[in-house]
Amino acid sequence: MERISYLLQQYLSDNASIEEIQELLQWLRDNPDNAPLLQQALETSPVSGPAANKDRMWNVISAATRPRKIHPMWKVAAAAVLAGGIYAGIGYWHHPAVKQPLLSQQIITPGTNGAILTLDDGSNITIDSSTNGTLVIQKGVTAQLHQQRLEYTTDHVDALSKTAYNTVTTPKGRQFQLQLPDGSMVWLNAASSIRFPTHFSENNRTVTVTGEAYFKITPDAEKPFFVNTTEMDIAVLGTEFNINAYADEPAVKATLISGRITAGTKQQPAIHLSPGEQVSLAPGTPLKIARDINIEQVTAWVNGGFNFENMSLREVMRQLARWYDLEIIYEKNVPDIAFGGEISRHVPLQDLLAGLKDMGIHFRIEAGRKLIVSP
Repeated sequence: MERISYLLQQYLSDNASIEEIQELLQWLRDNPDNAPLLQQALETSPVSGPAANKDRMWNVISAATRPRKIHPMWKVAAAAVLAGGIYAGIGYWHHPAVKQPLLSQQIITPGTNGAILTLDDGSNITIDSSTNGTLVIQKGVTAQLHQQRLEYTTDHVDALSKTAYNTVTTPKGRQFQLQLPDGSMVWLNAASSIRFPTHFSENNRTVTVTGEAYFKITPDAEKPFFVNTTEMDIAVLGTEFNINAYADEPAVKATLISGRITAGTKQQPAIHLSPGEQVSLAPGTPLKIARDINIEQVTAWVNGGFNFENMSLREVMRQLARWYDLEIIYEKNVPDIAFGGEISRHVPLQDLLAGLKDMGIHFRIEAGRKLIVSP
């Protein structure tokens, strides 16, 4: 059980390797009667990830250990992982499905941790799973990698020196976590970036984001936190929220998990959000607030999963393109059907697509990481 507790903690802290995840999956498949032991591991393991919910994890595990009829909306999750999958700690368990032929001899593995750190002078440092220790010291500020997380610590700062800025960028197929100079935590999804000063000023804390990021802000009433995107600006006190600002999405969306934020633009006054609300901005339209948002869907990527509930085909494909580093090509007359279900982000693309084929959509993988979608 000590080994299982270790594997679970690795997964919850987003440090598990593909091999460790597969080992935990195999343990679940081989030992379906050990659910109480897994519950004990959940209760005793510290959870460091944002929006983690041990009660929800246990509800999933409980449902997994008893036979049940799978609703059609969950066919994606049932087939995609074949024998089971991990989601938000431990994921959905299903009876083994019939294996389907590989869609291609080209095995496309899921994304992993990694990023590119761009320094103030324009030089780049590639960060991967093998990187560790101090990366660079800039004007009295040390940037170091600790347990696959970039951390900034201040030794001394010359008040007369010009502020240095760093940018962390995740390519397609990569995600990354960093701790800003004020202690605030940031999770970057694939194909995203964050630009920030290596030392915040005395008056405010301002960062610029592209793509998608999850924030857990260190409270400081004397120094408000601002997140700027190309279309929307967010003002924060101390809170957790998610911002999706991908250029290929129809709208920029900010979702408040806890605390308090305001969102506005240069042309529109700020709107105050309460926890569970989402503000969106599409080109040429005013800011809109939506309530009763599916927070688990918004934060699924942070917790290691995809949540495709009520998503269109093209919405799903955009997420897969970023995480698996794909170019999506649609053939004529592909229906834009609605999907459902939750799937681990740690499965190979071929396994995931085998499940999606049950929804009436066909795929083939061609050279150059091209995914062809056909009716």
